[in-house]
Amino acid sequence: MSDHPFVHRRRVTWADTDTAQIAYTVRILDFAMDAVEAWWEETIGLSWYAMVVERGLGGPWVHFDADISAPLTPRHSLESAVFVEKVGRSSLSFRVEGTRSDGVASFVAHLTTVFVDRQAWRPISIPDEFLEPITSYRRSVGS
Repeated sequence: MSDHPFVHRRRVTWADTDTAQIAYTVRILDFAMDAVEAWWEETIGLSWYAMVVERGLGGPWVHFDADISAPLTPRHSLESAVFVEKVGRSSLSFRVEGTRSDGVASFVAHLTTVFVDRQAWRPISIPDEFLEPITSYRRSVGS
């Protein structure tokens, strides 16, 4: 594993903007979730969709906050670095740092998901097969 965080890259498009001609505020959540989903697939080797639909595990998001320090426009591409801040018994907390293509920090988002049994809709322990790559990534990146 690398000692650098996973970085998800994407364009900011016209469809992401609002009447102020900057990325619509709620799109920050989309950008952060996209980055975590891409990290998940890269690190765990399983898409979030496959985890839910094929494995019957749930991963609802139970918390999100963001501090926005600079606007995003279609002039920018976005690099979102993913860090694992906390590994609980059934929860995972992420920090996503979004940086514009001009090197300006744009946002820092915090997201927490809880693993649940989808039938009973009750929290479950993070599956062991996920814990090793998650903790290995966290150690290597120094989240």
